[in-house]
Amino acid sequence: GFKEWVYDNWKGKNTKKGIPLRDQRMCERATIKTVLESVGHAWNVSVKDLRMGGRFQENPGRKMAIYLMRHFGGSSQEEIARCMKARNGAIIAKVLERYKRELDGNRHLRKMTADLANQVMSYVKP
Repeated sequence: GFKEWVYDNWKGKNTKKGIPLRDQRMCERATIKTVLESVGHAWNVSVKDLRMGGRFQENPGRKMAIYLMRHFGGSSQEEIARCMKARNGAIIAKVLERYKRELDGNRHLRKMTADLANQVMSYVKP
């Protein structure tokens, strides 16, 4: 059909089918280590404490680190789950959803997240 024709004639043979072109380009990404160190410094907690999760424990630095890893590090939810010692990627998805809601309602948190994102991305080499 039409999709195959576009794929064959416009995208070329050396691209990966099913991956959007914007994701195939080499992009500058922050490493998980950089994100964890920056967030730990901002919240004045150790990287070990950021990675430690638990039910019913409030850890705003952990949520921010997960958000930054996903949006500026380009890490998958499964990679983040392994790094942050979560059971699976679904837990990470739920944390991201809740954090986005918090960002919408809290101007101070939104500014702090943006400032930290700028700091994290300043370490990324173009």
